[in-house]
Amino acid sequence: MDGPGVAITAKLPVEIRPWSGQEEEFANFMGDNRILLRALLVWDEEASNADEDDRSALAHLQIKTDLLLTLLSAGIRAQEPLPTQYPCELHSDSLQITMGGDWKAPDSPVYAAIFLHPRLALPLLLPSERFEKITTDPVLAVWRLHFQLSPNVQEMLDRLIFRHHRREVARLRENLSAPQTRRE
Repeated sequence: MDGPGVAITAKLPVEIRPWSGQEEEFANFMGDNRILLRALLVWDEEASNADEDDRSALAHLQIKTDLLLTLLSAGIRAQEPLPTQYPCELHSDSLQITMGGDWKAPDSPVYAAIFLHPRLALPLLLPSERFEKITTDPVLAVWRLHFQLSPNVQEMLDRLIFRHHRREVARLRENLSAPQTRRE
């Protein structure tokens, strides 16, 4: 979508919402983002480090925390369903979304609420600096939202994107090196 680079590319629930552009609302967004990204980074790290034989107290605590987050998120999703899923490409400074060509952007400043994990009903909130339509296709429109985050939230997002990219590269290598079965 946006060219080469490190990104999270997936079909994700995302919603574009108006926002005030006020500093107070921005600070609230960043507080929510810190909580979400910290949870996702810990979740990712524990999942990648976990051995099936590892029965430490920390592993048990992580399992209980995961279960609690999953149950809470399921309850939240039951109250209000997740937004529509769209093909997305999340970069360090922009989000590209492919939507129906008839979708109209609000006239006011917007932010994207994007759900990065299927079991967590907590969105990453990306307040836009600029939101633009980058295609002229009447059927499928590609929109790019340019955002700026606080420095600590930006660092956490960069780590999450890089970890995702590293796992994708590892999966590709694993698939390429897996022995191919012959069909006879």
